[in-house]
Amino acid sequence: MMMKYRFFIFAVILAAACGDDQASNSTPTQTEVDAGMDARTEPDAEPELRVPRFVTINMTPGRTSYAVGAKLLPEVVVYDLNGDVIPEALFDLTVAPGESAQRSTDRWELVSEGLVTFTACALTPGADGRGVCGDDLIVVDNTPPVIVIEAPYPGEQLDGSSATVRVAGRATDSHGDVLVYINGEQVPVVAGRFEKVVVPRFGVNHIEVTATDQVNPKSTISGVDFLWAPVYEPILFDKPGIEIDDAIVFWMGQPFIDDNTPLTRRNDGKYLTKDLVDILELVLRYVDLNQQISNPVIDSAGAYLT
Repeated sequence: MMMKYRFFIFAVILAAACGDDQASNSTPTQTEVDAGMDARTEPDAEPELRVPRFVTINMTPGRTSYAVGAKLLPEVVVYDLNGDVIPEALFDLTVAPGESAQRSTDRWELVSEGLVTFTACALTPGADGRGVCGDDLIVVDNTPPVIVIEAPYPGEQLDGSSATVRVAGRATDSHGDVLVYINGEQVPVVAGRFEKVVVPRFGVNHIEVTATDQVNPKSTISGVDFLWAPVYEPILFDKPGIEIDDAIVFWMGQPFIDDNTPLTRRNDGKYLTKDLVDILELVLRYVDLNQQISNPVIDSAGAYLT
């Protein structure tokens, strides 16, 4: 009897041991796998490097041209392949010609006239491994050219002793090559001087001279009027004159200037006026004066007025 009990206890212990081996060799469940993955610590992921696609650069203040001494703040924006702004992008800023502007704190001061190019390049290359840059070309010019018409002088009376009239003068500028046009036709400029022979017509002749330095967007326009006729009859004050009966009488009195009647509007929407004051009132009311005045009004190193 004692042997049977010992054998039974040994069998129970052996069965328990076999059961532990089978449990240790069994496949883990999905819950156990997920729990094990959650227990692991993942390393920090490297930040994604955004590749630049293009760069824009604009100047503040924005103008069509600048005077020497102006201080500009370049605003550079770098965009990625999706067209989104990369706010943390680093860039390098250069200016050409190199002596045309100098760095002053966060701004660039213009020191000479001419065409100046600011170029900004992202420090990170583009998708093709090449540099990604953008540029902004600005015009630096203090003033447009100065024109002085020397001949003919304003109001000059010329007769038929000469079938042509000589137009001459000077056109100078602080920078740039000056181009001069007389009545729309370009004429040569030699050492700042221009000259052209025109054929006059009977009566009042108008000469218009235009000059540009090809740098400043503004052109200078100057004009002169002279009188030409084949022959003049001299006025002799020591001899009796000729009296001619009135053919037309044109009288402008107070009612023509201002009849003291308010401006009225008719039912059809049209205005009725009989004096110049009412016309002036309509002009001031409906004409956009901003379109008649250049903007900016003043644009110099010392003042800027819009």
